[in-house]
Amino acid sequence: MAKTFRCDPDYPVVQTKAGKVRGFLYDDVFTFQGIRYGVAKRFQMPEPVEPWEGIKDALAYGYDCVWEGFPREMPAENIMLPNQCWPQSEHCQYLNVWTDTLHPNARKAVMVFLHGGGYSVGSSINLAPYPGDGMAKNDDVVVVSLNHRLNVFGFLDVSEYGPEYKNSKDASLADMVLALQWVHDNIKNFGGDPDNVTIYGQSGGGGKVCALAQSPAADGLYHKAIIMSGVIRDNDATATGNATNEELLDAIFSELDLKRDEFDRFLEVPDFILIRAVTRARAKLGEQGKTFGWAPVPGDYYPGFITKTGVSDYYKKVPVLIGSCFAEFQIDNGLADDPKYMELFKKAYPNVPEKYAHLADSFFRANTLVYTRERVEQAEAPTFLYMFAQELTVFGGMMSGHGADLPYFWHHAEPCPAANIGPETDKLEAIMSGAFTSFAKNGTPDTPGLPKWEPCTTESTKSMLLCVEPALYTDNETELMSYVEEHGKKRGFRPVPKYEAATVWPY
Repeated sequence: MAKTFRCDPDYPVVQTKAGKVRGFLYDDVFTFQGIRYGVAKRFQMPEPVEPWEGIKDALAYGYDCVWEGFPREMPAENIMLPNQCWPQSEHCQYLNVWTDTLHPNARKAVMVFLHGGGYSVGSSINLAPYPGDGMAKNDDVVVVSLNHRLNVFGFLDVSEYGPEYKNSKDASLADMVLALQWVHDNIKNFGGDPDNVTIYGQSGGGGKVCALAQSPAADGLYHKAIIMSGVIRDNDATATGNATNEELLDAIFSELDLKRDEFDRFLEVPDFILIRAVTRARAKLGEQGKTFGWAPVPGDYYPGFITKTGVSDYYKKVPVLIGSCFAEFQIDNGLADDPKYMELFKKAYPNVPEKYAHLADSFFRANTLVYTRERVEQAEAPTFLYMFAQELTVFGGMMSGHGADLPYFWHHAEPCPAANIGPETDKLEAIMSGAFTSFAKNGTPDTPGLPKWEPCTTESTKSMLLCVEPALYTDNETELMSYVEEHGKKRGFRPVPKYEAATVWPY
């Protein structure tokens, strides 16, 4: 069916706090790409953009942050989640908006997406489901996605070099908070309600939601939260590593042939050279048995994970929807021949085919259950739990792994070949996107096609099995998760691949 496109000199144009932006109307959705929400000097706090005269185009996405280990090979299995690369820069404070109305009184629920890729890679546009036009057109919400600083640019602690770098270890979170402030200040003119904002994210994006939920700087800028396959307990070795900050700084400076007192020169290193030096430093430290990762660091800006500090006072009042995928990283738990395990599996997931029992995830799932219990014990607002377990018609049948839920929640299965499972695709999109957007609008994920979705309580854990035949389970996983953690194969993230060595920045 033919689609209509419109982009005129004066339409669609929206007034923001800093100035006017021009987007385009395509297939009944207004789209604004690459709006600059902030600027920042290296390792410093971001600041709002300066006002401008006239109209700025918002017709192309802004820079992605520079990745560590930028992909040099064609992606494998692109039939699952097709992806795209984009120009990169450490100056990456850009966001995108999708809406079906620009009426300031529409006051539609706003959903702000934080992308995956841990805290090291990824962007708001690198996966095919990420554009927000599907939800904006079909589910009556305003969608915002954003880029922010990652890896060394967002988390390196250089606070010893001056007060302006006090929050360098959490500059990434500060970018996200500034983006939420932009939403608060401007989203009304895009048809959104600044008093009904949901933050949501998958994988690393889910972790970012967990972190923002604990940061006082974000209080009042969001009102609901969705965490998708994103809970890693604080100080988990996969996120933080065992190298000290001093060792890390020494290693990076050494790779750049700089002394530690040459910080002014360090600030001038081009971003793509710095990121390659970080990759080399990682390899050198690895030879010494030292590892490091990028993640929010507890301190004044981010007090810490809820199991360490308790649920923040503001977050206690925020409704939460949280869950994970059945198979996540498709790791064999080594228990399929264990009669006791199979007994517990059938009890836990009666609707899941037994042939996938060996893939039942316990890494994200166990962490998610711990997080959920902590929330329920301390929070006033409801906590809803889900498990996505849909068989896909690929490789002779495949149970849903990490990110397999994205096409359906985003109402964007069409560009992801393996997500199209025949006539039931539309049903699954309607159920899952409907649950997400209902939660954003009303604080409850009830939607046609689902059983009544009850929140978790201190007495029982309710979990919605999301698939074409959904079901609500009660206290079904505790025994299974305990058994897998005790008897299954040790599991975690896939090892970080080795990348081409970087060259020293020439002087």
